[in-house]
Amino acid sequence: MDIEKMVEVLGQSKLPFVYSGERLNDESCQKALKKIGGEGTVLGVIAGNALIGLEGLAVTDKGIWYTLSNISSGNMGVPVKTKGAWFFDKFIIHEITSVKKTPILPSFEVELLLWDIEKSKSSTIKIKLTEDNLEFKDSMVQDLEDIFKSLISKTGTEYVAVESTQNAGSQPSQAVEKDPHTFDFIYGSIHTIITLNTDTIVIKKLKIDDKTKIQTPKGDPVTISRSAIDSVKIKRTFSIVTLLMCMGGSALIGFALIGGIFVLLIGTILGIIFAIHKTFFIYRKDGTKFKTDISRDENNTKEYDRLINVIFS
Repeated sequence: MDIEKMVEVLGQSKLPFVYSGERLNDESCQKALKKIGGEGTVLGVIAGNALIGLEGLAVTDKGIWYTLSNISSGNMGVPVKTKGAWFFDKFIIHEITSVKKTPILPSFEVELLLWDIEKSKSSTIKIKLTEDNLEFKDSMVQDLEDIFKSLISKTGTEYVAVESTQNAGSQPSQAVEKDPHTFDFIYGSIHTIITLNTDTIVIKKLKIDDKTKIQTPKGDPVTISRSAIDSVKIKRTFSIVTLLMCMGGSALIGFALIGGIFVLLIGTILGIIFAIHKTFFIYRKDGTKFKTDISRDENNTKEYDRLINVIFS
């Protein structure tokens, strides 16, 4: 997190329930801090029920402490612990999904996308800050959003598609030249990177988080001697797991909700179609092989063509 930027944004805020700098000594802020708690140097406080200091968030150099009467997780609004902390060495705020004023009560709803560094997992957190006796102005929503955005951090591992400068219609200012020795294949949430070195091929798989696009390693990298490669091919393979997942989902819908055997039949047919995967194989001369599923899209086909043109050169 860019602490200097965050402190700057907090210092510029005119919101009556946001405290930083000398305002941290205000009685209402100190009352909120006593309730919220925290460790380290306090950089700012966003108080809820500001006049009586019942709840809010305290940002320190070590993390974000919170005491909130209304905090939930996920689309279903599952309640979570109302008092706790997000330590910067364990969690980051990756994105601010939304900041809005509630239509009835004088309060603000904030939706955060968190990344758990230790568990390599994302979660959506919704919090509500109730502000008593607040004279609401439309600009307050944007001001509060700017403060939360200053808390955003990135890992640097987020997946970003790299377009070749040779793509038709690409703008020179937007295009990025692809590394001629690196080849990217995407299948669902799996990103396979194949790097051609002088004597070896290194194959690395990463799992892409659906919400944050943060990539985490999936198994150890595989290194293959280029002289040991016999052939490289794309074949059609059948995944029984995909078929069973489609059948299970259709059975649940068909018999638990509506449709019965007809829905199960449709799900089975779709399952058979989706279970036929396009699979990339590298065969060694000793008979062993490496394989990975790739999608049928145009980018994977282009990457395969690029790889075939240089892998045996």
